Formats: sequence, C-alpha cells, structure tokens
Amino acid sequence: YLSMETSTEITRRGSGPIELALVLDVTGSMANNVAGGSVKKIQSLRDASDALLDVLFGEDETATSENVRVSVV
Repeated sequence: YLSMETSTEITRRGSGPIELALVLDVTGSMANNVAGGSVKKIQSLRDASDALLDVLFGEDETATSENVRVSVV
C-alpha cells in the first residue's frame, strides 16, 4: 500500500478567454472505491469537478463569465 498526496495550482497566464472541455468517465467502473479508500471513484470525480468550477467561477453557483467557457463530454 502506497500513501500519496496531491495538490494542484492553477495559474492563468496571458489575457483572453478560457475554453475548457472536461471528458468525464461515468462508466460502471466508477462505482468502485478509490484504491485503498472507502470513497467511490465517481464521488471523487464529482468533488474534483466541483473544486475546478469553484476555481474558475468562484463559489457562487449562479456565477457566469464571458471569459470562461466549460463543456462536459
């Protein structure tokens, strides 16, 4: 068993709009637990997606931006 920790820093460089496409795995394997944990993979995906959207738009769930476009595949 290998214990790992991750962190991510997002730095926006330059000016102009951001166009982001998220390709999310929602197949049956996502119902399994994350290796060595009790959290389902799909829940980890949801949490990570929510955190990314909070970074891009802030925590206001009604926020919009003309400079950020996100699509989900």
